[in-house]
Amino acid sequence: MSELDSALSLIVQSLGNADVEPLHGYLRSGGNPDVRFRGRCFLHWCAQESSAEGIRLLASAGARPEEEDEHGHFPLYQAAADGSLGIVRVIVEAGGVVNHRTRAGTALGIACACEQIDVVRYLRTAGGDPHLADEEGSSAWFHALEYDSPELIEVWQPAGPLPEKGIG
Repeated sequence: MSELDSALSLIVQSLGNADVEPLHGYLRSGGNPDVRFRGRCFLHWCAQESSAEGIRLLASAGARPEEEDEHGHFPLYQAAADGSLGIVRVIVEAGGVVNHRTRAGTALGIACACEQIDVVRYLRTAGGDPHLADEEGSSAWFHALEYDSPELIEVWQPAGPLPEKGIG
């Protein structure tokens, strides 16, 4: 393991212990806020570890919230899948694009697929587009129907009638 990898590993481990000081020190020394460790940027790690403070530090250092991993996942997508409403809010407040879409889909789409109702409500009010689909054609509306979830369907009712099942 290189010296840089060792330092990055220590930072990631510290985030897991709710300690952002190593990250702060790395950024103060001019470290790249979008550097990757094990295929993921620090914003991914902060989203995974629910580190709102780390996300804010990285955003102030110019980190890009739409940075994708090898699966097309980005920090907002990950937080939405996990149902971490507080972290979803912090990422959006830090500049995360609500309707960012990759081959994996959107944050709103994965929140629907994982039935994270509070996250779905928030992303919808933040401008989430229920029609944006992933590479397989599944949209947030499709997931509401696919799971036949009364709560998800209720979230979408003000948007008008739901599409036919299978239509994104």
